[in-house]
Amino acid sequence: LAAVRSMDEEDEILRSVDRDNKEGRAYVNSWDKRFQETCELLKQVREPGSRGAYLKDSEKQEMYRLHKEDPATYTVERLAKDFRVMRQRVHAILWLKEMEEEEERKQGKPLDDSVEILLDSCPEFFNSHDREFHV
Repeated sequence: LAAVRSMDEEDEILRSVDRDNKEGRAYVNSWDKRFQETCELLKQVREPGSRGAYLKDSEKQEMYRLHKEDPATYTVERLAKDFRVMRQRVHAILWLKEMEEEEERKQGKPLDDSVEILLDSCPEFFNSHDREFHV
């Protein structure tokens, strides 16, 4: 009876060690994905225009038009590279322009864009610390 208990205890210990090994292996294996994500993030920081170039509203409109007409060709990555801004900013611009379009449809008339026109024509009056107006 003592030998059977000892074997059961050993089996339980081995199962516990095996569970721990599987958890540890899964954790270690997840680092490859985390490493790839970190590399992607660092690549974005190093890419041209990572701080963001000043974009006129007309350029944002063009970005949205291109993506809307052919999203397969004009991906977020390509637009980011072409317009020299970060991908997150492209996402924000596309999302904002889509919301503007929906709002114009609801109201049945164009939104007031006098501030954008003023910024586009006289940006020196609105000196931002980094020349970005963040969408």
